[in-house]
Amino acid sequence: MIGRAELEAMLTVESVRGLQILQLSLGVGVVLFCGAIVFFWWSGEPVESAPPGVVPMLTLAQFAVAVASFAVSAPLFRSRLGAVRNAGSPEEGLEALRGAWMLRVAIPEGAALFGAAVAFLAVMNRVVDAHPLYWINLATPAVFVLFVARTFPTRDGLMELLRDRLTG
Repeated sequence: MIGRAELEAMLTVESVRGLQILQLSLGVGVVLFCGAIVFFWWSGEPVESAPPGVVPMLTLAQFAVAVASFAVSAPLFRSRLGAVRNAGSPEEGLEALRGAWMLRVAIPEGAALFGAAVAFLAVMNRVVDAHPLYWINLATPAVFVLFVARTFPTRDGLMELLRDRLTG
């Protein structure tokens, strides 16, 4: 079991920087994809009418996936943090933390990319020109980017999070 001193030794500047790079790269990837979507919409020719096709069904599906992914990622993250407590060494604890953190960010990222993909389909088929409501598919990527910003890892934040887990 890892104590406070081992926890502080485990959370070096380099280990925290690795988590920061991971989280930042996932967030930036979603932002760049959304930027490309807006660029394709902006550079295309608007149309008066376009049949929505599968976009309505995919919109509903992506929102269901988004709700499920955000609902599932938090309890999975908390349960995986238990592995940090049971780690035999700081190195094992750090690996457990990295794994938990990847789950925390990667699951909602999948939902964000699904929302962006549906928006991309709607833009490329010019559905958003006739039915602007389908821009709503970019809400999931926007929520993900806010999530990335809100949960951005810092050493102090990780210490507080893990201190609660290690003592509870």
